[in-house]
Amino acid sequence: MTADEKLQDVEKLLRKHSQSHLLAFWENLGLGQRRDLLACLHGLDWPKIDDWVANYVKKAPPVAVPAELAPPEFYAAEPVNARQQERRAKARKLGRELISAGKVAAFVVAGGQGTRLGFPGPKGDLSISPVKNKPLFRIFARQSPPSRKNTKRRAPGTS
Repeated sequence: MTADEKLQDVEKLLRKHSQSHLLAFWENLGLGQRRDLLACLHGLDWPKIDDWVANYVKKAPPVAVPAELAPPEFYAAEPVNARQQERRAKARKLGRELISAGKVAAFVVAGGQGTRLGFPGPKGDLSISPVKNKPLFRIFARQSPPSRKNTKRRAPGTS
């Protein structure tokens, strides 16, 4: 199958699943990036994604807000006492086990300077990786290869 045929095949697939916007920046990609994107899009479970969109985006289930809603406990970027050091060690151990088991954890960080994190800089510069102690920006830039290498697992849809 030629590259043009592969692109047409993916365009048809994306139209079928109302996801044509995923190729909005196609022209800005290099040849290798285009090949990787097509492979990634072909590897996704589109019926499952359609189900998620239908049930969790378009018809999001109601979420009850607890009556006693309170902010979470504050954790400094670096543990400041024995209790925090112990909790951090347990979190690292559990994180390694979950990654090795193929379970995935993700989080979204809103914009801002990271002041609520107790960090004196942009959130992206905060070292958040418990295994490699890498900052958020580096993890995003490198995607998931370090985790794949260490755990023999990969994120769904990645090559």
